[in-house]
Amino acid sequence: MAELVIRDVAPSDIEALAQTYDHYIATSTALFLDELVGHEVISAKVRQLAALDRFLVAERDGAVLGYAASGAYRPRPLYDVRELSVYLAPQAAGQGVGRALYAALIDALDRAGVHSLVGVVALPNPASEALHRSLGFDHVGTMRELGRKFGQRIDCSYWQRINPLPH
Repeated sequence: MAELVIRDVAPSDIEALAQTYDHYIATSTALFLDELVGHEVISAKVRQLAALDRFLVAERDGAVLGYAASGAYRPRPLYDVRELSVYLAPQAAGQGVGRALYAALIDALDRAGVHSLVGVVALPNPASEALHRSLGFDHVGTMRELGRKFGQRIDCSYWQRINPLPH
């Protein structure tokens, strides 16, 4: 199997990433959306990256396998926190791609001096919760019935990681 490459997003990645995003909209409760808006959302994220944010893509043999990105937790300027997300193409699941992407994103944000990282997990999702735990996040709470999709109410768990590097 060819080497996994993790790199910054490029405009040429948008279509493949939009398909992945739309896959999650259509098939999972991870995104509280019911319209396929992947191209719109991914294009906006790429165009509007803030100075502290990162948008990383994983690829193997030229195929885009997913992405991990950071964004504002809240829009006020004195928050020293970024919210993280990771999404994989269906064929990349279970191969360690998500872990590699998330770890690279965390490392980049740590080195940039971001103090606090937050992950929000729509439940149930034991794999995502295990990923956060294994990468040094602490479970800081669960909010009940934040969303509704596919005829069910969805709880979300919140995970936080404080940057261990001095800054």
